[in-house]
Amino acid sequence: MDRPVLPTLLIATDTWELVYDYNRILLPRGIRTAPHPLNHRLLTRVREHQPVAILLDFAAAERDHGLFLLDALRHDPRTASCPVLVMLDDPVAYTAINNRAYLHVRAQLKPVSAELLLSLVGEYVPTLPILPSHGDHALLMHADD
Repeated sequence: MDRPVLPTLLIATDTWELVYDYNRILLPRGIRTAPHPLNHRLLTRVREHQPVAILLDFAAAERDHGLFLLDALRHDPRTASCPVLVMLDDPVAYTAINNRAYLHVRAQLKPVSAELLLSLVGEYVPTLPILPSHGDHALLMHADD
Protein backbone atom coordinates (compact mmCIF):
# COMPACT_ATOMS: atom_id res chain seq x y z
CA MET A 1 0.00 0.00 0.00
CA ASP A 2 1.41 3.37 -1.04
CA ARG A 3 1.58 6.06 1.59
CA PRO A 4 0.56 9.56 0.52
CA VAL A 5 3.49 11.80 -0.31
CA LEU A 6 3.62 14.76 2.05
CA PRO A 7 4.38 18.18 0.55
CA THR A 8 8.07 18.91 1.04
CA LEU A 9 10.01 22.16 1.04
CA LEU A 10 13.53 21.63 -0.27
CA ILE A 11 16.10 23.76 1.60
CA ALA A 12 19.12 24.33 -0.64
CA THR A 13 22.14 25.85 1.11
CA ASP A 14 25.75 25.07 1.93
CA THR A 15 25.38 26.52 5.42
CA TRP A 16 24.05 23.65 7.51
CA GLU A 17 23.45 25.88 10.52
CA LEU A 18 20.81 27.60 8.39
CA VAL A 19 19.04 24.28 7.84
CA TYR A 20 18.83 23.95 11.61
CA ASP A 21 17.53 27.53 11.96
CA TYR A 22 14.92 27.09 9.22
CA ASN A 23 13.80 23.75 10.65
CA ARG A 24 13.46 25.28 14.12
CA ILE A 25 10.84 27.60 12.63
CA LEU A 26 9.22 25.33 10.03
CA LEU A 27 9.01 21.87 11.62
CA PRO A 28 6.78 22.91 14.58
CA ARG A 29 4.32 24.25 11.98
CA GLY A 30 4.10 20.83 10.31
CA ILE A 31 6.22 21.78 7.31
CA ARG A 32 8.22 18.84 6.02
CA THR A 33 11.69 19.85 4.82
CA ALA A 34 14.55 18.17 2.99
CA PRO A 35 18.03 19.72 2.94
CA HIS A 36 20.30 19.73 -0.09
CA PRO A 37 23.71 21.29 -0.72
CA LEU A 38 24.27 23.89 -3.43
CA ASN A 39 25.64 21.65 -6.16
CA HIS A 40 24.77 20.38 -9.63
CA ARG A 41 22.72 17.49 -8.20
CA LEU A 42 20.12 19.99 -6.99
CA LEU A 43 18.38 19.90 -10.36
CA THR A 44 18.20 16.11 -10.34
CA ARG A 45 16.80 16.16 -6.81
CA VAL A 46 14.10 18.65 -7.78
CA ARG A 47 13.18 16.63 -10.89
CA GLU A 48 12.97 13.35 -8.97
CA HIS A 49 11.30 14.49 -5.74
CA GLN A 50 9.18 17.39 -7.02
CA PRO A 51 9.11 19.54 -3.87
CA VAL A 52 6.25 22.02 -3.53
CA ALA A 53 8.85 24.79 -3.30
CA ILE A 54 12.57 25.40 -2.90
CA LEU A 55 14.09 27.65 -0.25
CA LEU A 56 17.42 28.69 -1.79
CA ASP A 57 19.81 30.45 0.59
CA PHE A 58 23.26 31.60 -0.45
CA ALA A 59 25.72 34.26 0.68
CA ALA A 60 27.68 36.82 -1.32
CA ALA A 61 30.64 34.43 -1.49
CA GLU A 62 28.38 31.89 -3.24
CA ARG A 63 26.69 34.46 -5.52
CA ASP A 64 27.90 33.16 -8.89
CA HIS A 65 27.10 29.56 -8.05
CA GLY A 66 23.72 30.43 -6.49
CA LEU A 67 22.68 32.50 -9.50
CA PHE A 68 23.88 29.74 -11.84
CA LEU A 69 21.70 27.19 -10.01
CA LEU A 70 18.72 29.54 -10.07
CA ASP A 71 19.20 30.08 -13.83
CA ALA A 72 19.41 26.32 -14.36
CA LEU A 73 16.23 25.71 -12.34
CA ARG A 74 14.31 28.35 -14.31
CA HIS A 75 15.51 27.20 -17.75
CA ASP A 76 14.85 23.48 -17.28
CA PRO A 77 11.24 22.79 -18.31
CA ARG A 78 11.01 20.05 -15.65
CA THR A 79 11.87 22.44 -12.80
CA ALA A 80 10.78 25.85 -14.14
CA SER A 81 7.36 25.80 -12.47
CA CYS A 82 8.65 24.89 -8.99
CA PRO A 83 8.46 28.03 -6.83
CA VAL A 84 11.78 29.27 -5.44
CA LEU A 85 12.12 31.46 -2.35
CA VAL A 86 15.59 32.99 -2.34
CA MET A 87 16.92 34.27 1.00
CA LEU A 88 19.94 36.54 0.63
CA ASP A 89 22.27 38.76 2.57
CA ASP A 90 23.69 40.02 -0.73
CA PRO A 91 22.08 43.17 -2.25
CA VAL A 92 23.90 42.59 -5.56
CA ALA A 93 22.39 39.11 -6.01
CA TYR A 94 19.01 40.43 -4.83
CA THR A 95 19.07 43.11 -7.55
CA ALA A 96 20.25 40.59 -10.17
CA ILE A 97 17.38 38.22 -9.35
CA ASN A 98 14.77 40.98 -9.42
CA ASN A 99 16.15 42.33 -12.74
CA ARG A 100 15.80 38.87 -14.31
CA ALA A 101 12.06 38.92 -13.50
CA TYR A 102 11.79 35.15 -13.19
CA LEU A 103 8.39 33.57 -12.88
CA HIS A 104 7.82 31.66 -9.62
CA VAL A 105 10.84 33.27 -7.89
CA ARG A 106 10.66 35.51 -4.87
CA ALA A 107 13.83 37.05 -3.44
CA GLN A 108 14.04 38.36 0.11
CA LEU A 109 16.93 40.22 1.74
CA LYS A 110 17.90 39.14 5.25
CA PRO A 111 17.16 39.52 8.06
CA VAL A 112 13.93 37.56 7.66
CA SER A 113 11.65 37.21 10.65
CA ALA A 114 10.02 33.90 11.53
CA GLU A 115 6.64 35.44 10.71
CA LEU A 116 7.77 36.54 7.24
CA LEU A 117 9.38 33.17 6.55
CA LEU A 118 6.18 31.35 7.56
CA SER A 119 4.13 33.72 5.42
CA LEU A 120 6.32 33.16 2.35
CA VAL A 121 6.50 29.39 2.79
CA GLY A 122 2.80 29.23 3.67
CA GLU A 123 1.93 30.34 0.14
CA TYR A 124 3.08 26.92 -1.09
CA VAL A 125 3.05 24.56 1.91
CA PRO A 126 0.13 24.21 4.29
CA THR A 127 1.08 25.14 7.85
CA LEU A 128 -0.33 24.08 11.19
CA PRO A 129 -0.97 26.41 14.11
CA ILE A 130 2.10 26.76 16.26
CA LEU A 131 2.18 24.06 18.89
CA PRO A 132 3.04 25.05 22.46
CA SER A 133 6.33 23.70 23.73
CA HIS A 134 6.41 21.48 26.75
CA GLY A 135 5.25 23.52 29.73
CA ASP A 136 3.94 26.42 27.60
CA HIS A 137 0.28 27.16 27.17
CA ALA A 138 -1.32 28.77 24.16
CA LEU A 139 -4.85 29.92 23.53
CA LEU A 140 -6.05 29.38 19.99
CA MET A 141 -8.70 31.90 19.05
CA HIS A 142 -11.11 31.31 16.20
CA ALA A 143 -13.26 33.84 14.43
CA ASP A 144 -16.98 33.63 15.02
CA ASP A 145 -18.92 32.19 12.10
